[in-house]
Amino acid sequence: MEITFIIQVMVAVFLGSLMRSIFGFGDIVISMPLLALYPYRFQPQSP
Repeated sequence: MEITFIIQVMVAVFLGSLMRSIFGFGDIVISMPLLALYPYRFQPQSP
């Protein structure tokens, strides 16, 4: 996993938390659409 991807995810979650702390809502309204924009492919693990 690249460090830039991790930083971008942390920024998206931080912005959502910041909006929630300022306005009382917005954690999901801001964070989830931003996180949905990141093209991350999940690879299933098999034993």
